[in-house]
Amino acid sequence: MFPRVGKGLSTKKRKEALFVVTEVLKHTKPELVYLMPTKGTNVAIPPICNELDIPYILVSPYKEFYTEVPEDFFISGSMKKCKSFITISESNPDTDEEREVLHQEATDFCANTALATLFIHSAKPTTKFINFMNEMIDRRDVRSWELVYGSW
Repeated sequence: MFPRVGKGLSTKKRKEALFVVTEVLKHTKPELVYLMPTKGTNVAIPPICNELDIPYILVSPYKEFYTEVPEDFFISGSMKKCKSFITISESNPDTDEEREVLHQEATDFCANTALATLFIHSAKPTTKFINFMNEMIDRRDVRSWELVYGSW
């Protein structure tokens, strides 16, 4: 999850997170970035990739997943500038359970396709995110890094 746009402390956290992610991407110079469908990531990371000329692929669990993200995502041109857009299911889920299964398939696709995984979170991630991260790490035999912003 990425800090939401807001006022006060959340703005400070967001700026710090964006700075840290930008610096990591500058130094690691990935050839390609797969963006997992996690809250905020698909809004925050594409502009950084565009600025650094790093190609990225957006992965969508289901056809209308991206209609659930803020309008500025579309305005920013992130979808237009991505190298590719992959949709796991052409049909939309009817239940929360189906939504969860498709989300899992999308994250599995990213994890199984990429050479490494970067988990970005605050110094106090939610239990749900910690469980997600640990599950992803346990299922894969590739490099994984944790990028913790707000920890210094």
